[in-house]
Amino acid sequence: WINSQVLPTDDLIKKIISAKNESSFVNNDRIVFLKTLKFSKKDPDFLEKSRTEFIESELCNVTWLDFPWNYVELNTQEISSDISIFESQTKLQNTILKDVTLLNPENTYISNTAKIYPSVFLNAENGPIIIDDEAEIFPFSYIFGPVFIGKNAVIKSNSRILSGTTIGPSSKVAGEITHSIFHSYSNKQHDGFLGHSYMCPWVNLGADTNNSNLKNNYLPVKVPVNGTEINTELQFAGLFAGDHAKSGINTMFNTGTVLGCFANVYGGDYPHKFIPNFAWGNNRPFRTYHLNKAIKTARIVKARRNKQISDIEEVLIRDVFELTKQERKKD
Repeated sequence: WINSQVLPTDDLIKKIISAKNESSFVNNDRIVFLKTLKFSKKDPDFLEKSRTEFIESELCNVTWLDFPWNYVELNTQEISSDISIFESQTKLQNTILKDVTLLNPENTYISNTAKIYPSVFLNAENGPIIIDDEAEIFPFSYIFGPVFIGKNAVIKSNSRILSGTTIGPSSKVAGEITHSIFHSYSNKQHDGFLGHSYMCPWVNLGADTNNSNLKNNYLPVKVPVNGTEINTELQFAGLFAGDHAKSGINTMFNTGTVLGCFANVYGGDYPHKFIPNFAWGNNRPFRTYHLNKAIKTARIVKARRNKQISDIEEVLIRDVFELTKQERKKD
């Protein structure tokens, strides 16, 4: 049993493999992982029993990923650490890189099935560039590593993809993107700036959507979480968008904004820093996205990528809607 909020490292993996049965490892009184044959996940006291019945070994240098900005902050170093996975993809067909400029090509890893169009500039001087299977990089795009471009991802013409950025599988992006993560199947297909942000699957940002990732007074950014403003202690923090969230054209997101699942933001002013799940508009009082209509739209969106909503996924969507009703309560 491995805590999903722990950053995986080679050292941690070795400890997990070599751990004896009926042992748990903790850090700062939090369970990192435990190895057992005795307890079932259906046991409500499972984790508490592990604290008293297992042999505990203190784990040092564990990094916890408690908030989405932690992933963004660490993404630059983690892209670099993934190089060994892609080293087998360094042999390229000459036709793929016709009229493409590479700086530090030995730090560039491109799948043989990726398509890089002429007039693309790949700069791996400050970190690796990894381009996975079937990805497409259109002309006049500039990529500055460390950057990861996932399977079937599309980088449209005139894009600037800057360091610390992951464009996940089947995502389509354009404009300027820096220190951001697109999980998968998310779109930002037009001009606009996105920085120090995390996009969950199936997000769609309208044309000329921009976000702020730095306050004018340069103080640490605060982000709303469960009704409380959390101090990230970071100078840079941008937009954190949940699954199936959308923004209209020319949307301007403020520093440290949270956009809930199935939220739909539109309007001419800066949106509120917290847009609830299934909320429409840019400020209170929000309209509520009718649940069945939200699911219907999601089916259409996923069908365009030859995907379907499973029965379990629909149950999850309905549960999230019910669990977050209080968020959308009118003032």
